[in-house]
Amino acid sequence: MALAARIDPGWGGGVERGSENGTIATLEAMGQALAVRVADLLAAPPRGAARPQPLRAGRRPRAE
Repeated sequence: MALAARIDPGWGGGVERGSENGTIATLEAMGQALAVRVADLLAAPPRGAARPQPLRAGRRPRAE
């Protein structure tokens, strides 16, 4: 996601963990990379919702 959004992967991970704050511009870039609205990134999950499964570590192959 960080590569697609053109942000530093370590910083993007910090935003995901809540240890870093994102700007509106970076949240928009993250939303575009994930194909979701910025509002969806900020919404609380429904009560009782299952936790999302972690993604596989590592980088995906680059498209040529």
